[in-house]
Amino acid sequence: MARTPHIIDAQRAHITSLYVVIVALVCLCFFAMVGWKSVPRYQRLHIPPDLRSGAVVRPGEIHAANVYQYVNATLRALYRWEDNGEIDYGKRIKELEYRFTQEYKEQLIDELNSKQTRGELRNRSRYVLERPGFEVYRPEYVVSYEDDSWLVWLDLEIVERTGRVEAKRTTVRYPLRVVRLNISPEKNAWGLAIDGYQTGLEPRTLSNEELEQGIEISN
Repeated sequence: MARTPHIIDAQRAHITSLYVVIVALVCLCFFAMVGWKSVPRYQRLHIPPDLRSGAVVRPGEIHAANVYQYVNATLRALYRWEDNGEIDYGKRIKELEYRFTQEYKEQLIDELNSKQTRGELRNRSRYVLERPGFEVYRPEYVVSYEDDSWLVWLDLEIVERTGRVEAKRTTVRYPLRVVRLNISPEKNAWGLAIDGYQTGLEPRTLSNEELEQGIEISN
């Protein structure tokens, strides 16, 4: 019987240690939940298009090739008018609005209104292609800046038709500024926005002589 108090004391000590462990586990679970809640719901990973030599991908890191592809895809979609530019151009601006900064979106709307007033869009269809020989990204097409912005040079061949008649075929060089965009991935999976034309630069039509000579991008 003399051993009974010692056994009871040992059991109580063991129970106390279990309570301590339980409290510690509860605290760990609480901090784990707080940490889990504070982690961003989404992580953007920009995969470079050329993986032949492998790539190191870090969350939030944007490769120049991805910026170029983003601008290329966006402008080709913006200037794709299936039937009537007077209607289709406005639809494209609306569909792609989250790919533009607010300032550039307003510029596009002003351009739309101006062209509608002059009748330049009525019954016009349009499609665009990359300039022949410029379908594949090259480093000189994109200039990266330290403030997370980029200058993208994009050459597009623009073809417009009125009915079945070709009204215009020209190649235009666009100098576009691109910035990061903090927006929901549901609205813009790229996390980028076109911010209009680079300061001091404007789109220009390339002459036939320039096209024949194969004029290159000059930064």
